[in-house]
This record gives sequence, structure tokens and C-alpha cells, in this order.
Amino acid sequence: MQAVRAAIVVLRGGKSPAPFDIRGQREALRLLTHYVGDLHQPLHVGSIYLSDAGKPLDPATAKDAPAHGTAGGNAIQIEGRDLHQLWDDIPDRLFTRLLGAGGAQQARQVPRTAGAADQWPAAWAGESIRQAAPAFKDLRFGARVTGSGPAKWPATAREPDYRQAREALQQEQLVKGGARLAQILTTLWP
Repeated sequence: MQAVRAAIVVLRGGKSPAPFDIRGQREALRLLTHYVGDLHQPLHVGSIYLSDAGKPLDPATAKDAPAHGTAGGNAIQIEGRDLHQLWDDIPDRLFTRLLGAGGAQQARQVPRTAGAADQWPAAWAGESIRQAAPAFKDLRFGARVTGSGPAKWPATAREPDYRQAREALQQEQLVKGGARLAQILTTLWP
């Protein structure tokens, strides 16, 4: 969220606020595009905590959280890869559908975010956190596996239901991310 705000400052002609060192408007635009997309990826802002046995839990304290955190799904293995990676990948059929007229048409239906532009990233991140819950819904987690690398929890999903729900949410979030990037750009350069 802070990186998006910093990019907006630079694109408005200001100096990159600390701790950021954004070197000009070209870099600011590149960062803005990337991070607006990230804010709309549910597993970039949301996570789940699991016991060693693979049961969802709410850590008792902030100190307990790292031992049970899944790093936005990076510590969950499904279909032979990290859950986070599965959500980051855009299936070709979805990519093709969105690049056609359908994606632009859907983006025009996304309501403009109210308030000042520097407050938009927090609103979008809050919305994406709520959207993260379906990414973990209907998954069955196994016991944490430890070995030579980082600990991982194996997971399985009921297919094709999980894939269909994931792709629907991915499409929704990609459309919102594109529409909101356009909102920032048209606000900066009307």
C-alpha cells in the first residue's frame, strides 16, 4: 500500500518519500502497475494459519504467528506447487477471455473508489483480504511436513469446483485491478 502511495507522489511530480527510492516517473509507473495488481491478488494480502496437524487456527499471540503462518499460501503445497503460485498464475483461457472485449466491458462496470487517491490502496487491500477467505475454503490440509527445506502443509481440493471458484475470483480481481489502475491513471492525467 505504501509503495502505491509513493508511486503516486512521484507521478504527481513529488519526491519519493522515505523509505522508498523511486528513480523517476518511469519507475514509478512500473511500480504502480505491479503493486496495484498485487493488491488485487488475494494471497498477496491474505493468509491462513495452520496447526502442525493442518487445522486452521488463530494464533494466540503475535509471537505464535510465525510458527503457524503459511506466508500467503507459499507454505501450502497443492498439485505439486505452492498454493500462492497457483493463484498467481493466470490460466490461458482466462487470459484470452479478459483480453477480448469482455474484460474491458467488465472493467467499465467497476465502481470508482471514493475518497482521495492516496487512500485507495488501503481500501483495495482491505477488500482483497476479505477475498482471500475463498482461496482457503474447501481445501483439506495435511500435517506439516518438515525436511531439508522450509516446512510445508500438503493440501487437496475438490475438483473441478475449486478450480472453477478460483478462476472466477481471479477474473473478478483482475478486472478490478485493471479498472482501478485506470482510475489512478485518469486521476493523475485527466
